[in-house]
Amino acid sequence: MTHLGPRRVAVASTVALAALGVLHAPSHAAGAELDGTGRQYLYSSAGAGTIDVRFGREGDTAVVGDWDGDGSDTLGVRRGAEVRLTDSIAGGDADHVFSFGRADDEVLVGDWDGDGKDTLALRRGRTIIVANTLGDGALTESFAFGRADDQVLVGDWDGDGKDTIAVRRDSTIITAEEMVAGTATESFSFGRADDRVVVGDWDGDGVDTVGVQRGATYILTNEPGAEGPRTQVERGRASDVGFGSDWAGDGRDTIALRRGPEGPVITQEDGVTRIDGVIVVNKTYALPEDYAPGMQEVASQAFEEMQADAAAAGHHLFIRTDYRDYAWQADLFASYVNTYGEEAAERFSARPGHSEHQTGLAIDINSLSQSFGATDAGRWVAQHAHEYGLIVRYPEGKESVTGYSYEPWHLRYVGTELATTLHESGDTLEEYFGITSQY
Repeated sequence: MTHLGPRRVAVASTVALAALGVLHAPSHAAGAELDGTGRQYLYSSAGAGTIDVRFGREGDTAVVGDWDGDGSDTLGVRRGAEVRLTDSIAGGDADHVFSFGRADDEVLVGDWDGDGKDTLALRRGRTIIVANTLGDGALTESFAFGRADDQVLVGDWDGDGKDTIAVRRDSTIITAEEMVAGTATESFSFGRADDRVVVGDWDGDGVDTVGVQRGATYILTNEPGAEGPRTQVERGRASDVGFGSDWAGDGRDTIALRRGPEGPVITQEDGVTRIDGVIVVNKTYALPEDYAPGMQEVASQAFEEMQADAAAAGHHLFIRTDYRDYAWQADLFASYVNTYGEEAAERFSARPGHSEHQTGLAIDINSLSQSFGATDAGRWVAQHAHEYGLIVRYPEGKESVTGYSYEPWHLRYVGTELATTLHESGDTLEEYFGITSQY
């Protein structure tokens, strides 16, 4: 069983799986991809009984459960309304891929019918909608419990093998032993209102109990309710998010920590700025005059593949301009300034050294008019460019962020992983990396 509520995870967020006492988990090194998405689940031995895991995209919801009933919890992600689950901690292709509910639903995980397998439930306001199988259209029953602003917890509170829900209201926990409306069976206070609640079967007796995370301190009890001895331990960092799950399959839940990224890594080499390995050029970050890579093959190939697929869909795409060196950009910018004035020119043209075209990764296609975005071809590009690793670099409504007006024709190659992340989030490179674009 598992008790991880929905949490947004960042790119390459880290989960350190380790017990507060003794974790019966292998200490090994391995690496695997979840369903070929390019998101790595990386396991490396970081001391006895500790496994470090990196997974997910920005905006994913992490879910953890025993999907196949083998006694061990494994990982999964929810991306919008799509769920991808794997039955192995070693990764590999996702064993379960399906749509579930709406993108704005809260997802709960539990063994609702006591068959030993975790499935999902949805929470909409105060309504809980339960599924006893994994897959499309699996919703089986619904009921209302608590208030819409309550925090929902999941656990087997009476040891009957079935998970039910509880709600947390300030520091009060209200549990239910049946998955039907109006079945609150116990109410007790535990911890402080600003604590984070963790749920788990810490001693393996089949009964889940609550604990709290207070910074890097965890206060746990093996007794239901507020009574009984408590164990206080220090674990990880105050900024970590702790949760309980049975990774070893021994019937005992242990604490795992989810640790977000430390922030983007910015490097500069020979005057070229890279953030997490991506060349960044805008009004803040410039290229040196002698940086002249020419048109880069990876970007050309990406466009050619997109061009062919667009043609098959009935759209004619062609390159109007691609690589421009420093001198070419200097002449172009000067001509615009001479015609329109510097302030106006800087809204749609870059100063020399500040143009993405100098990277060899940018392409202008078809019409250099904003009306291109409203054509069938322009809409197709906006919907599909990310599949080829390309993004519309200066989207509509983001002039204050990118520093440039809307250019539906300007494509930038960033790779399919990042392009897909930006497409799904609607972020620009500036928003994604948390940087400015200002002279």
